[in-house]
Amino acid sequence: MSYESLCHYDLPLDGEVIEDADILTYKLKDNHPEWAALGHRYPNLTHYCLSDREDSACRPPEPEMYKHFPKLTHLSLGQLPLTSDDIDPASMAKITSIDGVVVRDADTFAKLTALPALTELKLRFHGHEADLCAAEGSQLKRLSIEISAAERLSIDLTHALQLQKCHLSDFNYFGRREGVDMALGPVRMPRSIKEFDLSTEGKVALSGPLLQAGTKAGQIRMQSRQMTLAPGALGEAAHIDLLHLNSRDGSPIPDDLLDGIEAMDSLWLWLHGTRANLTALIGNRPQLRSLHMYECGLAEFVGPVSLPALTRAEFDGTPLPQLGWLTDCPKLSKLVLNRPGPLGDGALLGRITTQELVLSDIKEAELPLPLRQNTHLETLQIRLPEMPTLGDLSAMTGVRHLRIGGNDHNGRNYVVPNLDDALTLPGVESVRLDLPQDQEEATGAEALACLPHHVFCMVDLFNRGSRGEQLSKQLSIIKNAELTEEQKRRYWRVLLDTPKIKDLPSDDGVLDAPFHMAMLEGKHTPLKSLAHNWLQRTSQASIKARPLDETAVLFICGKSGFKAAELKEKAAELGFTLSKTLSDNVSHVVLGGNPKNTSAIDPNQHLIIDDSALKQWFDAAQPRFLQQSGSEGMVETVLEMLASPDHNSHKVAVSMLEQGGVTEPMLMPLFLALKTTSDKAMRKTIQGLLAGLGSADFQLAVNDRVYFEDDLRGVDWEGHPTGEGPMMKKLKTLPKRWGRPLVIDFAKAYFDRYGEGLLWVLTQKEECPQRRTIIDGLVEGETLNWHKGCGMARVLEGADEERLENCHRSPDIYMQHCFDLGSPKTRLPEALPRDTRITELAMHNCYLDSLPANIEHYTDVTRLNLRFNHIETLSPKLAKLTELEELDLSYNHFYEFPKVLMKLKKLKRLDLRRASPPQYRGGYDTDEGYEPLRAPEAFRKAFPQCEILEDE
Repeated sequence: MSYESLCHYDLPLDGEVIEDADILTYKLKDNHPEWAALGHRYPNLTHYCLSDREDSACRPPEPEMYKHFPKLTHLSLGQLPLTSDDIDPASMAKITSIDGVVVRDADTFAKLTALPALTELKLRFHGHEADLCAAEGSQLKRLSIEISAAERLSIDLTHALQLQKCHLSDFNYFGRREGVDMALGPVRMPRSIKEFDLSTEGKVALSGPLLQAGTKAGQIRMQSRQMTLAPGALGEAAHIDLLHLNSRDGSPIPDDLLDGIEAMDSLWLWLHGTRANLTALIGNRPQLRSLHMYECGLAEFVGPVSLPALTRAEFDGTPLPQLGWLTDCPKLSKLVLNRPGPLGDGALLGRITTQELVLSDIKEAELPLPLRQNTHLETLQIRLPEMPTLGDLSAMTGVRHLRIGGNDHNGRNYVVPNLDDALTLPGVESVRLDLPQDQEEATGAEALACLPHHVFCMVDLFNRGSRGEQLSKQLSIIKNAELTEEQKRRYWRVLLDTPKIKDLPSDDGVLDAPFHMAMLEGKHTPLKSLAHNWLQRTSQASIKARPLDETAVLFICGKSGFKAAELKEKAAELGFTLSKTLSDNVSHVVLGGNPKNTSAIDPNQHLIIDDSALKQWFDAAQPRFLQQSGSEGMVETVLEMLASPDHNSHKVAVSMLEQGGVTEPMLMPLFLALKTTSDKAMRKTIQGLLAGLGSADFQLAVNDRVYFEDDLRGVDWEGHPTGEGPMMKKLKTLPKRWGRPLVIDFAKAYFDRYGEGLLWVLTQKEECPQRRTIIDGLVEGETLNWHKGCGMARVLEGADEERLENCHRSPDIYMQHCFDLGSPKTRLPEALPRDTRITELAMHNCYLDSLPANIEHYTDVTRLNLRFNHIETLSPKLAKLTELEELDLSYNHFYEFPKVLMKLKKLKRLDLRRASPPQYRGGYDTDEGYEPLRAPEAFRKAFPQCEILEDE
């Protein structure tokens, strides 16, 4: 379908014919064109829509309109009131759907339902009282009535013999209204009805009969804040798939309400504060398969009921002694007992043959013995328990799945019971733990780490899905590792007690070698940095304890950065031995990437080292020519080639480094070449050159499959530069993987090469020497060139007037790629103006929607350029810039003159040209709605010396 709207700027009509327009939204307030002209413009129109905004005048359909739109089938009237005189059956003979119409009387309703082709009608009824009756022969299939005002309303739809769906409510299209109190009835549906929904927030007295004998309905839903149901209100039906009754603080439910329903599959009762005799109401129903009861504290089973086909039952607040009849439900597969009260001796729970049992909000010392001896259960879930232990579960031979915890919608806390008893389940295959928000209440969860290897474990944390996924992965690694039970429990306890990975203790006495080796073997990325830092510390200690020499026997565990042939060559040159097995003769274990069988490594016998130790030994023993003194000139040449934007220069430099070796100044240039090239062979070569060099985080980053290839600096589908967005999006994810210092260094190197990538650094809240050094580099004389650092220049480079206007009006669409940039908030260094005199802030085209943080400390500034941002208001903190003389606010999004400017007493020049956003289509034309920003008379009088530049 093709959508069109008709607005004031489309007038006068120019004779254009828009043949592909199917839907027209009419938004004109006045100067309405002739229907003939509209018909000529939109010859294939099928939908005519009126705006439902209160400030929009409406143009109701007229008989002449239908003559000019012969294909029209749908009317959307934007809450337009109609009377019976407005309805012309002859001219509206093809209309199949009407919505958004307001009806005030029964005659109008009858006339609408009599339209010969009308199958769907959505209306709002607004009247004192009425007896709505569908016309005989009505073709309606779907009807929705929103009742906005009525004291008494009856609805008879028995003549609409094709009606399938009916919805009655006191809701509007934008949410709930205040409830409408009314007498509703009799309400009568035809036998054809499949779905009926009554949803009100008011008090409703409903009478029927709603359904007729022989009806086969899908869903019948009735809910109200307070509902009074007349005896027999539901009527008769042959079958209902689902009946949902929700009444809060209503009158007692009539015992005979369901007597006329011959068969029903599912019954949902939500009877908060409403009395009901459930035995009389439900009775004997051989076909009922699903029964759900919520907040039914005043509804009681005064005797047994017969539900032999019941497969699923859920009770909330129903005392367990009332549910003895469940033992006569042989097909019951799932039973949910929420707030069942005291379980007593639990004999009933031992006799029920359900496959899945959910117990919620129970307060017991342990699970009752009969339940723990139930061999039929396959799934046991215990939600929000208040009990210290589960009890011995060894007799529950049928249980395959155990779930503990669960959270209500309020995130209510609970104390995790001691789960040691979960270890006694003989056939368990999966265990899920829903942790409380306060993880100090999870001390009982230590036993999960000791479950057998084959048991699948999942940990969930309320409103913190990613944290739950991390804990699940960590638990799986610990559970399956070859560790002692004491180690498993200790490690798991530490992980549970530490909400953030960055806060995990680095003390090797808490998380020691077996833990870190298990995490490396388990390939758990979030803990890689922690493990590699441990490996680096351990390697240094190992080399100090026993330096590498010709007597060393090395075993490589995992993937080393050195090729096998290179290691053999070095072994021959330096005299050390390479062992293929981890024997007692091994002196040093080189722990590489993706190690295997780390449990065989004994930290008390084997010295653990990393590639860095090997690299340092190799370089010290046999330095290559670029690593020797006197090679400074060649090193400088290599650095110049790496700094070149030419890819071929990089290849030559890498080739030289393969022969001459790598020095410290080459690490970041090589790393930048690695991450920005698309040449996979060159990547592999650079990774080999960087193996074992730099910090643990640097080694992680070298082997991380995150790259910044040419498409990151490319153009979008319209051929415009993608800008900072893609780079910003990638950099945000890297500090947790590479470490913040390395990401900052990389962003600076990337910026030096491509002129982009620094915006992420400028948004960082935490100050550090690296960030300060970078920003010091943006100082040019007494000017801080924030524009240069934000890297947005390329986005507007060579832009024509149309693109400049688009970027000005909608920077979120035209100045960032796929909304990758978001709304970055940059921060000025607070200490910079104390160390360096700054008199000018160049902040034009910085994608600012507000002033950068800490700008109030730059009190020496006399010139502030904020041109081409999208700032709507100026912070009162700007008044701190008491020396400000020139201020450029052009091309921003101001809707009113900033009051703070009255406090800038030394202001001599103010640029307000195009300081307001342009109009869509209308641009900067005041006749099309553009409102230029003007300095008020009060400002002009207070600042007679100030030059004010405004739109003409």
